[in-house]
Amino acid sequence: MCELYARKIRKFLSAAVFKQDTYRDEIADLFKSFHEQYRAQQKRFDNETKEHTYTQDEWTESIDREMKELAKYSDTALVVKLQ
Repeated sequence: MCELYARKIRKFLSAAVFKQDTYRDEIADLFKSFHEQYRAQQKRFDNETKEHTYTQDEWTESIDREMKELAKYSDTALVVKLQ
C-alpha cells in the first residue's frame, strides 16, 4: 500500500505548480496529508483483514487495480514545477 500512496503523491506533484517562495512548506503539508491518508487506509486494512481473511483478496484486488491506474507514476524521478 505504501507504493500506492507514493504513486498518488507523484501524480499530484506532476500536475501541481508551486510558488517559488513557499514550495517547501506546501510540499511538506502535502506529504503530511498523504501520510495521514495512508495511515488511515492502513488501519482500515488491518482492521478488516484481521477479522475476515476473505477481505484480504478484496483489498489485494482493489490495490492492484489502483496501482495499474497509476502505473505511469511508478518512476521515482519527477520535476516539481514552480511559478
